[in-house]
Formats: sequence, structure tokens, C-alpha cells
Amino acid sequence: FQEALTLGAGPRARDGLEDFLFAEFRDAEAKRDADRQNTLRKFLAGSRYESELDGRGLVSIYVWPEGAALTARPYRREADGRLTVDDSRRIDLGKAPLVSREMPAGSWLVEIAAPERQTVRYPMLVERGEHWGHSSWHENRFRDKDWTIKIPEDAMLGDDGWIFVPSGPYLATSAMGYVGTEPPMEWRWEDGFAITRCETTFNDYWKFLSQKRVMDGVAKALKDYPEDPDFALVVVPLGHIAGKNVRLFEFDAEEGEFLPPDTRRFGHPWEELRTLSLCGVSAYCVENYTRWRGETDGGSYSLPTGGQWEKAARGVDGRVFPWGDTFDPSFTSGRYSVASPEGLNVARKPATYLTDTSPYGVVDMAGNLVELASGAPRGGDPQERFWLCGGSYADVNSFQFLVWPLSQAPIAHRSTTIGFRLVKRL
Repeated sequence: FQEALTLGAGPRARDGLEDFLFAEFRDAEAKRDADRQNTLRKFLAGSRYESELDGRGLVSIYVWPEGAALTARPYRREADGRLTVDDSRRIDLGKAPLVSREMPAGSWLVEIAAPERQTVRYPMLVERGEHWGHSSWHENRFRDKDWTIKIPEDAMLGDDGWIFVPSGPYLATSAMGYVGTEPPMEWRWEDGFAITRCETTFNDYWKFLSQKRVMDGVAKALKDYPEDPDFALVVVPLGHIAGKNVRLFEFDAEEGEFLPPDTRRFGHPWEELRTLSLCGVSAYCVENYTRWRGETDGGSYSLPTGGQWEKAARGVDGRVFPWGDTFDPSFTSGRYSVASPEGLNVARKPATYLTDTSPYGVVDMAGNLVELASGAPRGGDPQERFWLCGGSYADVNSFQFLVWPLSQAPIAHRSTTIGFRLVKRL
């Protein structure tokens, strides 16, 4: 290419080559490939596209309540492929609302700090010639949507285990179930929601099973259906350990109560096991757990939809893992995250691998446990079906850790590699 530009090629050939190189540059820009962009910059120096290499876009950010402080940092690609925020290029955007601010193209993380509100992480993708946060964005694609970031009061979120994901568009995999690191993409919109930072733990579920009415219901079902204990104990997580299906919590029929898990099966004392992410659940388990939790504290809980789960996991810029587009087993909780994985038969403690943190601050979305999400299409199956998202502590291949819904399962399906987290209606 460089020779073609310097050895007397005619204007037509030179223009065609510049067009091709600039198209390649735009492609590298869209894929956040800084190394490729830098290489192409050298070829395009002195070309008619030189002034366009630093792409710019407009940004508007509206926040309720008004007056929140806005700071922005761009993402950069590290040598190991991770996308991290560049503190050296931090920009103070002042107070919201921010109206038609010109900014360099690229993926950014904005922090929104409002008095007596949770500080919100707001990823955005600034594209050349586009106006993020405005009804005109992408040819009025979401002109009927409200871009205002309505930060909930702390009392609505409860404890600090909840993370607010603001309303807005995100680049989603258009073919759910697609396996590969270059999936077909499309822009989708999700309204704001709150999601738990970590997966549900053994201790969280133990509180539910320990309720008297739950234990009384199980005892009655065992008495009424003695020939079908699986029906009576359907709320109990199930695992496959040492070649056998086992219930992770045993029920003492004589005492009418659940017992903590048999720690000999897991190699963890109960005080340690209760802090680990709960596995072995079905969507039916989650349905009963969320109903009890809502009745206990008045909240409205559910599984995330496939779209909510995907946005919370990958942010808005189309990355295929929470940390970027490059896989390394040390980044997340998988089979080969440690040198000696033998004997591992339950998930690890939440947030053990902090590289597996999404732009919003949600942890373990790529690994540790495959997670349930709602909204899977039924097709011809009479059972309600649920999405299975992300990978688990037992998985090996990089495609198993991609952060969009990858497969489906019926409502009663249980496995020691499946867990869940909740969303909360605000």
C-alpha cells in the first residue's frame, strides 16, 4: 500500500487506495482495535482523510434529579486484551444536564454522582457523526424512548448488593444462541433496572428453606405423596456428585426441617459453603424463592430477562466478555482458572475473579455459574423455557463464557453448574 502511494500511482488509484484504507480504519475504530488504528494512521498521514482520523461525536446526558456531577473516562485496550478505563484521560463534564457536548469517538465510562444516590456507572459509545442521548441518534432509531437517567433513591435499591443499570441502547447479539467471537449485532433498548452485584449464595437460599411455612409445606407434600419425593422436594437444589444425583439440602422428615448440606460431599465446612454461589437450582426453585423474598420485604423480584442479563454483562459497546474481546482462563472462574482444578464440585465464592466485572460493576457474569434468565421462546415445547447465560466453574472453552443467552432449559432442569441472580423492579 505504501509503495502504491509513493511510486507515482495516478490520482484515481491513489484515491481508491485511500478510500480502502479509511474504510479499514473505520472498521478498526468500530472494533476498538487501537493497534490496527495506529498502523492505519501511518498509511493515511498526508492523505485527504488525515483530518478525519480523529472522529468526533456529540453527547447529551439528562439525569433526574438534576445537578448530578458527571465525569468520563475512555476505555483503552491493554496488552493482554482487556478493556480498562484510562484515568489519564479523565474529563470533568460538569453538572447534568449535559447538552450536545462534542467528544472523541470511542467507548466511554461516565460516572454520575448525585447527592444521596448511588453513584451510577454509565457506559456509552460515542460514534463519529452520531449524537448519543438524542432522539436523532442512529436515524431516530429510539426516538420514542426517554434517555433520561432516573437514579433511584437508595431506599429503593436497599443494601449495596444492588446495582442500577440505566435505561438506554446497547449493542446486542442479534442471534441468541450464536457461538463465536464475532456475532451478528444490533442495537436494542432496555429500560432501567436493578440487578444483584453477585450471584445468589447458599446462605441466601438457606434463609428461604428455613422458613417454617416452607418446611411445613414440604412435610405435608411428603406425607400426601410418599411415592413421589421428587415432587415434594422440588424446591431443593439438585447436584450431580460422584456420579449420582443428590439433593444439596436434606430434609429431616421426623423433625420437619431442612438440614445444612453434608459438607463431606463438597469439601467445604458449612460456614464456608454458605458464602459460595448457590448451584443446582431450577427456574421453579427461583420462582418460589423470589415469591418468598418479595413477601418478606415488599420488593418485586424476578429473574432477569435475556436482554437485561446481556446488557448488565457486557455494557453497550458490543464486547463479547465483560472485560473485552480476548479470553484468558485466569480472567474468570472456569475449570482452568487455577493450576489444579481437581475436586472442584461447587462454584467459587462470588467476586473471586474481579477481572470478570462488567462495565456496570456486576461480577461473575462470564463464569462461576451458568445463570438462568427468562424470556426464552417456547417454540413447540409445551414447557416454559429459560435462557442459560454465561459459563461455569466446570467449563473449559472460551465460547462457553460469552455473555449473551447461549442455550435453553425447561423450568425443572437442575445442575450443579446452574445458579441465578435477581433483578428488582424500581
